[in-house]
Amino acid sequence: MQLDKTRAIIIGILTLLPHVFGLFALLRVLSFILTFDINSTDISVPSISSLLFGSAFTWLLSMALIVFYLLHVYESKELDTEKKWLWSAVIVFAGYVSMPFYWWYKIWKPATAPMPVREEESIAPPPEPPEEDEGKGRVYEL
Repeated sequence: MQLDKTRAIIIGILTLLPHVFGLFALLRVLSFILTFDINSTDISVPSISSLLFGSAFTWLLSMALIVFYLLHVYESKELDTEKKWLWSAVIVFAGYVSMPFYWWYKIWKPATAPMPVREEESIAPPPEPPEEDEGKGRVYEL
């Protein structure tokens, strides 16, 4: 399954969203811990609910990305069977930690690679046949 550059960028952004939210949640929890007043009875309910909503969204996004990447691995024609099993195991067990690596090597690089030029569209002249040397026979080029 070959994706164009725009779709590859969208998948890359979606792949990085769990990492961004994880960093945001970590910073939010650390700021809550550092500014916690033991004598206060006020707990910031909106911040806890936003973290819970964000966690649920991130979990759903991660599950959808795992399904997408497993389908991409399965439909990939450039991977042999052993590498398909290996990438599938890495994506399932390492989760969203491994997804940016797969995105970079198997989605982004092929999407930005130059398109191959067919021979009839090539502007280069055809190669000349090897010259024959009278005394030594045929000269072969490597």
